[in-house]
Amino acid sequence: MVTKAPIFADQNFLPRLQAFISEALRWRPVAASGGYSHRGFYLYKNYCIPAGTMVFGNHWSISRDPEMYPEPYAFKPERWIDDHGCLRDDLKSFVYGFGRRVCPGQHVANRSVFINSLLILWAFRLALDPTQPLDDMIYMNGDIPKQPCPIEFEARIPETNLRRMMQDYLEVA
Repeated sequence: MVTKAPIFADQNFLPRLQAFISEALRWRPVAASGGYSHRGFYLYKNYCIPAGTMVFGNHWSISRDPEMYPEPYAFKPERWIDDHGCLRDDLKSFVYGFGRRVCPGQHVANRSVFINSLLILWAFRLALDPTQPLDDMIYMNGDIPKQPCPIEFEARIPETNLRRMMQDYLEVA
């Protein structure tokens, strides 16, 4: 029987989970674009960007650059793993923006996504409902599904045991 809930310290031992999360955020970014107001004159590849110009980065398009992400429309978490089974450090995600205007809360967001993903995978067995088709674009279209979730969650550990174990780990509770 499992007696220990996973914690943040387990992150370094789970590169495949990190790869899965990075690929999920690349494949279906939280926001299709992000913008910021440019503060000063800037010359980029012979383009003059005057001060006060609103600049939008198209995260959806950037995350589908075939030079950076071969087969960009395929969900391939293994693209984030190197030959030694570690996370690649040459592949970057732009889900939180880029440059000096990157989201200051990205580390909190990454830790939240990591620990929640880890706890869900630890505590539940997930399976697709074979009677319902999976529409992986439904949330990207701004639609809220009217049908029940097509993913079934089956507890791996009885709820009373989960609650007792989680009380010992305030870090994740």
